[in-house]
Amino acid sequence: MTQLPSAAIPLLKNALSQVYYFKDDLKDFLIACLGDRRFVSSFDWDQYKRHTVSDIVNALMERKTVTALLKLAQEVSGFTDFSHLAEHGQDQAARQAVRKLSTALQPTGEIRGQAPRNERLRKLEEERKRHQGFDKKLSDIKTRFLELTNDSKSPQQRGKDLEEIMHDLFRLFVLEPRRPYRGRGEQVDGAFRLDETEYLFEAKWHRGSIGPRYVRDFTQKVTQKLDNTLGLFLSIEGFTGNATEVRGDRPKVILMDGPDLMAVLEGLIGLDDLLRRKRRHASQEGEIYIRYQDMDRTE
Repeated sequence: MTQLPSAAIPLLKNALSQVYYFKDDLKDFLIACLGDRRFVSSFDWDQYKRHTVSDIVNALMERKTVTALLKLAQEVSGFTDFSHLAEHGQDQAARQAVRKLSTALQPTGEIRGQAPRNERLRKLEEERKRHQGFDKKLSDIKTRFLELTNDSKSPQQRGKDLEEIMHDLFRLFVLEPRRPYRGRGEQVDGAFRLDETEYLFEAKWHRGSIGPRYVRDFTQKVTQKLDNTLGLFLSIEGFTGNATEVRGDRPKVILMDGPDLMAVLEGLIGLDDLLRRKRRHASQEGEIYIRYQDMDRTE
């Protein structure tokens, strides 16, 4: 089958809106199935499930992402366990909705010849659980960060707490972080690895925007390391205009601010994806500071 039959679209929407009772479970399923957290999270999840589901399916149709639609329909039609809906009295309705979708797909042969349905469901459930665990950890880190914004601790202690939060965030995104350390007479707030590139990390949480001196000093630390080393400078309150100007032979540091961090903590973009896009922009444009909110305008 090269495309989803038009008659199956409303059946897909109906079944998808019923196979999970809780919105968070449905959202996890869609993220696992489509593999695009940012896309799924971009929709309004405060409205009724059927409206959110309709918006997502319509968006997939507008994108002409046939493969994604087929996969989604296949996975939904493969549901066989509705026990999680029984206590809410919605298991029979969901079972019937899935059966209708499966019937609409059967003549195409798309379901036939695939991996055994139970195996597909098992793998999908494992993936959903991994996403649930990830989202729980990300939510916990977000809570710690928000608590820190209202904390009355000294700037020095708040800076140390921020370092711990970032270390845990690096770990969550499997960036092989290293805790703050002192080497050759200089203090380093941390380090991590992304795409075989080593990064030094520095974080500041001053009352105002960071000026060029701090960026210049950190850049000097980075340039003293091997060529395969870059730097990530996080300033929660942002940077002054002249702090973002590149000086020297080539950029060695990329900049990140508080709204960038919140975009990651809100699940709008993965930390690894954010850093890749910042690095790519710096490589192509020579600008070391691009905010998450401005990224789509440049691509």
